[in-house]
Amino acid sequence: MIDAHHHLGPEPDYPDRLRDTAQTIGFERVVLVGLPSWKYPWATNEHVQEALRRHPDFYLGFAYVEPADDPPETANRWRDAGFAGLKLIRTRRAYDDPSYIPMYERAAQLGMPILFHTGMVSRTREDKARDVHSVRLRPAGLDYIARQVPEAILIGAHLGHPWWDEAGETCRLNPNVYADLSGPALRVLSPAELRRVLWWTAEDDAGHHLVGTSDQGGAWRHIVFGSDVPHTKLAEVLHRYRTAMAALDVPDEIQQDVLGGTMKRLLSLG
Repeated sequence: MIDAHHHLGPEPDYPDRLRDTAQTIGFERVVLVGLPSWKYPWATNEHVQEALRRHPDFYLGFAYVEPADDPPETANRWRDAGFAGLKLIRTRRAYDDPSYIPMYERAAQLGMPILFHTGMVSRTREDKARDVHSVRLRPAGLDYIARQVPEAILIGAHLGHPWWDEAGETCRLNPNVYADLSGPALRVLSPAELRRVLWWTAEDDAGHHLVGTSDQGGAWRHIVFGSDVPHTKLAEVLHRYRTAMAALDVPDEIQQDVLGGTMKRLLSLG
């Protein structure tokens, strides 16, 4: 199994504790995601980089970037530093702002998936000064990016909470868009509501280029496991995923892809 969305905690030994917990549960790899220093001073790219040095066989890193400030070659720098992907959150412009496209193109060229916080974002004392605006983070913004940069691998965190349907349709129409169910999704949506959002089957893949490939399989082919919680709650999130998939009769093969197989493919882990 692979956790595709995890942040470091403030404890100095958090990487060691997380590895112990995750491996005990059955995770083979965990993606550590960098965050802006002004909000999370203990979970920056530099902190993730140190965890990668300490546990190179277990952790993968996604580097936080702000395309309004960081030129596209920033992706090269983080790739050279050992990061496997990029992370965007609380951006100064909307995700689908045309000025951000060169960053996405560079990530695609480098084979770096991009994890986007999609949906409403928590408040901080810095919000006014930093012009934080949740509408810029709507999941439909990924639709434009996916069409402009079809080689890019885009992952929308939190299933776009609370714009669930928007996130689902963005995945349905774009074979290069995925989502995780971290955050409120599995706590708020009943199985019936989740089925409404992730409604399409393998037959409905017709119309985009998953049809006829090994990746054809409907909505759950677009879902990956992400926890976005402290390591002490990792098992709880895993239980929610498994309970939801069982309630919706997701085939065992696709369940295994959700819990790791899809991310293994997207990260070219062999």
